[in-house]
Amino acid sequence: MAFMIQPYSDPKSGIWKIRKVIPKHLRPFLDGKVELKRSLETKDAHVAKTRAAGVIAEFESAIARAQSRFDNQENEQKIFSAQLDAIVSYWVAHEHGRLTQADIQARYLLETPEGLASMIEWFSEPLEVLHEANGTSRQQTEEQRFVRHMSAFVDEALELSQYSLYDHSLRLYLAVQLSKACIKLCNSAIDHEQLDRRKQELIRRELNRGFEPTLPNTNIDPTVPSSDALQQLKDLGLIVTTKATSSSAPSKQKEGEISVSSSVSQLIDWVNNQKKIMSSEVGFRSWQSDRNRPCQRLIEYFADKPIGKIQKQDMRNFFNWIILCPSKPSLKIRALPFQQQIDIAKKRGLAQVSINTADKEIKLISGYFQQAVDLDILPQNPCHKASLGKVKVKVIRDPGYSNAEVTKIFSLPLFSQRTHAQKARYGEAPYWLPVILAYTGARAEEIAQLYVKDIKQDSDNNERWYFHIQDGRDDQSVKTGESRRVPICQALIQLGLLDYLNTLPAEGRLFPMLKANGKAKYHSTVARYLKKVFMTLDIEHFDSLMHLHAFRHRFITEARKVMREDVQNAITGHSNAGSTGRNYGIYSELHQAIDKMPVLDIPKWCLES
Repeated sequence: MAFMIQPYSDPKSGIWKIRKVIPKHLRPFLDGKVELKRSLETKDAHVAKTRAAGVIAEFESAIARAQSRFDNQENEQKIFSAQLDAIVSYWVAHEHGRLTQADIQARYLLETPEGLASMIEWFSEPLEVLHEANGTSRQQTEEQRFVRHMSAFVDEALELSQYSLYDHSLRLYLAVQLSKACIKLCNSAIDHEQLDRRKQELIRRELNRGFEPTLPNTNIDPTVPSSDALQQLKDLGLIVTTKATSSSAPSKQKEGEISVSSSVSQLIDWVNNQKKIMSSEVGFRSWQSDRNRPCQRLIEYFADKPIGKIQKQDMRNFFNWIILCPSKPSLKIRALPFQQQIDIAKKRGLAQVSINTADKEIKLISGYFQQAVDLDILPQNPCHKASLGKVKVKVIRDPGYSNAEVTKIFSLPLFSQRTHAQKARYGEAPYWLPVILAYTGARAEEIAQLYVKDIKQDSDNNERWYFHIQDGRDDQSVKTGESRRVPICQALIQLGLLDYLNTLPAEGRLFPMLKANGKAKYHSTVARYLKKVFMTLDIEHFDSLMHLHAFRHRFITEARKVMREDVQNAITGHSNAGSTGRNYGIYSELHQAIDKMPVLDIPKWCLES
């Protein structure tokens, strides 16, 4: 007769506890423990009884798993490497066929400040540690650690074949083979992402030319493991499922269609594909980079729930879940599912996502649902008013540099003499990028992406020059979507800007050493370098500044003193500039206005400096 487990009060501390004796034959499968014991962390009998139910369920589950392992011993002894390889092979074929799904790509591609990067190190580094520990006193410890590291992949591969394995040596073998396979999948994921991006760019170009795109199919088709390998699995009692029935993903809809039964992953893919067709490559990459992480959170939280069943209350709960995530997780933590990140953040007391950040993410996600609303697929947008709103942030300092701070910056050695290392890595960008930003109020990427031919001479007055900020090439973008001409003041010319242009190839870039990162941004690498240099100046509350954008804030502040607001907006590219910047009849007024700006004390550029 079985007896119900009952909590008991510790006679010394008065704290209620619960325990269950482990049957002798199951103890080897539970780390040799004689019993399972847990403190209920209360002295209140009523509270203890309430908490006990959940703990009892955990104990029973642990005992059941151990019994399953005991019963499975005979089958596990019959398994050899060939059968394990078949399990791996079947999982790889299944996984490779899903690489186009955003939630699967997130396993192998990592969002970094530089853009999407392969997560090979997440698999390769623990594998190297395991190999190095072979034959040493650390071998057993590292083996256990490695199996834990790959446990989610091992369990998924076994679940796909509807089988369970508990033997450590068998799970270790699977973990190693799956890790090697995942390294290959990382490379496939990054290659496919780049190929898909290129394909969408070609489609856009063909449509712009008035042609119907006729491009080869680049979708990944899954490979199928050998029939002999699958038969060996079946002979051992494994129920090998087909791809159509084993996948946890929703059934595939007709390409290009969404409905109320679509998952959030399908909605995201559909909207992204629409955006790819309508945008340039650089424009799409920039747009998507802001949405990758919010979309990954959305996919994990709602999984396969149909978008037609997601209500405002669900989105409010999602908002509350977002603010539990760590705000700046380490690379290792960032590679984990968000729920695991939340658990770690709670345990370690890590800083969590702010309400304002969560509000921003909900608004970005709202755009996806709004597409479905606009097409009458959804009756309303569940994101509308789902956020708690924004919290007013206390302003620590002015967002722009002061005159004294600008003087400090341009007194740095790099503005008078640049080292060979600086030139080899960044060219002349460390000098000219801050100087141009200070004299134009432009955005950093607007200047960093320019070509030499984008610096033009006024056809009506050859003494006037201007920066033509536009999205005229595939690797250029403009935040407001409208091109503009930013007048070049006399101070820039006197510093040697035209002399610098004469050193560059006419068909080349303004800053040829700068390369676009994964988000298609040219200014990122030199921006990080300049931030490190500026930090040495002990600028007050520097960490609260956007160190390059602060030049723009300062320019606007100074511009208010010497020019009308519409002229200032036309120069800086604010969306409310109206027709001022586009009206050629008053273009000369922009030149007159910008020459009224205060001249800064900056060393003149010299090629040999």
